[in-house]
Amino acid sequence: MRAIVLFFLFSQMFLTLLFASNVLAKEASGDSQKIQIITTIKPITMLAYAIAKNKADIEQLIPDFASVHHYSFKPSDLRKINNANVIFRIDEHLETFLNPAFESLAESTLLISLAEDEEILLLPVPSKEQSKKEHNLGHAHGNTDMHIWTSPQNAIAMAQLITATLSNIDPSNATNYQNNFNTLKEKINRVSAEISQELIAVKNRKYVVFHNSWQYFQKSFGLQKPIIIALHEDITPSVKSIRETLHKIKYIKPSCVFSDPQVTDIRVTTLIEGSNLNTIKIDALASGYAVNEDAYINWLKDMKKRILGCL
Repeated sequence: MRAIVLFFLFSQMFLTLLFASNVLAKEASGDSQKIQIITTIKPITMLAYAIAKNKADIEQLIPDFASVHHYSFKPSDLRKINNANVIFRIDEHLETFLNPAFESLAESTLLISLAEDEEILLLPVPSKEQSKKEHNLGHAHGNTDMHIWTSPQNAIAMAQLITATLSNIDPSNATNYQNNFNTLKEKINRVSAEISQELIAVKNRKYVVFHNSWQYFQKSFGLQKPIIIALHEDITPSVKSIRETLHKIKYIKPSCVFSDPQVTDIRVTTLIEGSNLNTIKIDALASGYAVNEDAYINWLKDMKKRILGCL
């Protein structure tokens, strides 16, 4: 009996060691390792997940509802960056606080600025007067609106660059990434066509924005140019600016005021006091949205719903 027990124990030990050696061998060959992806903001996270799905581990540096300009960098963020295979950002002029950290990346870590892709349509930062001289500034980013993802076609171009990058890093899963991209592209095009039809009913309505963070969306779907209160979400408009806006509201009679999550309710109330204006918050950064393969699609649909409901 004792011999049987000893044989059983030794057998179990042998099988355990064999299993462990196989796991180690797989890890050494890279078979079980996932690509380590760093994204800077939620819209990139949504697109990256739709392409990579379970083939990669994705870490988002800037938390939801945090400012892309003034987020406080933490030591743990440095560790994430140092362990990454690839980092996807919009551009050095958007996530500006991250620039110093990206200057000392490991040679094996790729830094991809999505706004530099030739397929991306770039627009100038909108002026409060909404000049008619708007044009594509090419890639001179200093005066360019970096909220590029709010254009569905730009999002497709971003996803295509993400697909190409991951395929180069992980060629064994290239077909998988390409299939996921094809599916995402088809969904974005289909939903965009639906949104275009639904927004026709409000395309001539006037509206006010605190910060024009979604002009790419506006232009994609043919909406009117807004009255802009502040050019930057982290700058409080002056008394003079508010007075001018109130005058425009009285003269133009817009249907709605769109604000950002960062704009306090009291600022909105001050602006619309005594009027019958509708108001709603729109978050171009998609804070709070669940990350899944349809996250960007869900954001587009929610944008349409909020715009229709307010206009």
